[in-house]
Amino acid sequence: MDKQTVKAKDGKAYTTLGYANGPAATTDTPRADPAATDTTALDYRQQALVLLAGETHGGEDVVVRASGPMAHLFKGTIEQHSIFHIIREAMAAKE
Repeated sequence: MDKQTVKAKDGKAYTTLGYANGPAATTDTPRADPAATDTTALDYRQQALVLLAGETHGGEDVVVRASGPMAHLFKGTIEQHSIFHIIREAMAAKE
């Protein structure tokens, strides 16, 4: 697969996960180019538009663990919106 960097209209790269607000907003300098930064670093902060002490919604992955009956439903990668339905199924609390 060809890994070409896709660029925005300002000629700079961008990450697919973005925030409208958060501590990484810049208000007095041009937007930094993520291609010139190690975006896999543990201390990397996603770019944001509005400066706040913290962001209001994260895009991180979280771990879901289960044991007991129906625990097999919780395996692999699960989309966030599916977790409610899987828990409901595991509890046999159907509509």
